[in-house]
Order: sequence, then C-alpha cells, then structure tokens
Amino acid sequence: MSTLNKSENQPTQDPWIYRHWSALWGVLAVGSALALWLAFGDAVFSQPYWYAWVLIPVAWAHEFEEYFIGNFWRWYNRTCFKSKEDFFPLTRQRAFLINGSSAIPLVLQALLISAFDFNALTLFLLLTVHANAWFHITYAVGEGRYSPGFWTSLLLYLPLSVYGLYDLTIITGVVTPLGFVVGFAVSLLAFITANKRALASYLTAKFQPAYQFDLNGLSDWLDGVRLKGKHTLYTAQKHVVAALTKGFERRRGLLLCGMMGTGKTAMGGAAAAAMASGAAVGLVPAMRSD
Repeated sequence: MSTLNKSENQPTQDPWIYRHWSALWGVLAVGSALALWLAFGDAVFSQPYWYAWVLIPVAWAHEFEEYFIGNFWRWYNRTCFKSKEDFFPLTRQRAFLINGSSAIPLVLQALLISAFDFNALTLFLLLTVHANAWFHITYAVGEGRYSPGFWTSLLLYLPLSVYGLYDLTIITGVVTPLGFVVGFAVSLLAFITANKRALASYLTAKFQPAYQFDLNGLSDWLDGVRLKGKHTLYTAQKHVVAALTKGFERRRGLLLCGMMGTGKTAMGGAAAAAMASGAAVGLVPAMRSD
C-alpha cells in the first residue's frame, strides 16, 4: 500500500513506472515523430491516411503535456472531483493503466487503416480526441484558467481530428454518414462514461438547482394544509409544492409529472392555493392563463 507524503499529498512508494511514465511519453512522442520523418521525410503528409500515423506522436505529446507539464492528477482531482487529495480518485496507477494502454490502439489503428482500409478504429480515436480537445478548450476558455493539455488540444488534437474526420467522410468518403453518427455516439458515450464523475461534479458546482429544499418560505403554510379537512401533506409532497412555487418565480408555466397515486392533484391544488392566497411571493407577473 502506498504511503502519503503529507507535505505534498502524493504517494511516495508507488512503483517507478507509475511516477515517471509521463516523462517517457515525451520521449515516445519525439521518437515516434522522428521515426515517421525518417521513414517518409517530406512525403509523410502525402501518404494516404497520414493523420492515422501522426496521431501516434500527437497523442503521446498531449499526455506528456497533461501529466508531466501540467500535473493533470492534481488538476483533475481537485478541480473536477473537488477532492482534497492530489492523487484520488484518479491515482497514478489508474492514470498509467489508462494512458499506458493507449499505445496498442494508436499503433493498431494506423496499421489497420493503412494495410486493410479498416477505418472504424481510426474514426473512433479521431472522434475521441476531438471530444477530449473540446473538454480542455472549453474549460480553459470558460474558467479563464489553464487546463493541462490545453495547448496540444488547441494546436494538435483539434486541427488533426477535424482534418481526419473531413478526409474520412468527405474527401475519401470511406465513412458513411450513418457510420459517422454511430462512431460519434460510441465515442461520446465512451468519453462521458470515462469522465462521468468529473462531469457530474462540475455541473453540480456550476449549476445550482433553483429549489434548495428549503420549502421556499412556505413551511408554516404547508404545515397548515389539510386534505379533505384532516390529512396533512407528506414531507415529499410539501417539497414538490414549494418547488412549484419557486419555479413560478422564473417561469410562466410548469408541468407536474408523477406516477399514479403520488398526489398530483393535491400538490397542484396546494401550489395554486399558495399562489392565490399570497403565501407564495415573487411570482412572475404574467402567468399562463391555462
């Protein structure tokens, strides 16, 4: 088990490869780029599907910027997950397994599309890096702060993926519109699945619900509501009524949906009574007549 250096909040006994793989990826990026240059020279960009081969050093350069230059662990965990630790929930081991395994599909897709015109894996990777590029770019622009991987996303990932997708779908036409849609859906699903916790944390931090489960100042009024003169509202029903009145502070109309037996009539009626009686204040001035 790893121990933590409390002054730096990072594992001190992780295996060497977990701590230094990002530096090796920089060497791989330079080495693979030189290998392409030595193999093809100036003609590298005239080769069919050249972007499939160029994607290899570009992806490694992106991961080098993320982890070696930008300390992606700390940024991702503390910014996206709101964690108090630099290496949790994204640990060094997990990052190595995810990025270390990228070498296999990167090289495989280039071989498959060049030798057999098999483009499905290349399409998937291009769509994935395109989504990844926008992840970094939109954060940096929206927050006004550096996102580790921003520069390689802007200068390498985005133009390379755009050209590659354009070539596959428009110039060569080897990918049909249906294939592109399916590939986009699969890559988007993969991206969301891989980053779902970080995305959820970001949305929660940036977009607060209008209703905060505070009964919207109607606590005493709701306690006094009696259905058929004797039955009180359940706690969950009170919150729905309060949420409806909160919603009418911003909108002219709302839909109340619920399963049979949840008390939609009672909740809708209570919300209408709260607004008509003046118990709910701050409502929109022009409510829908229907």
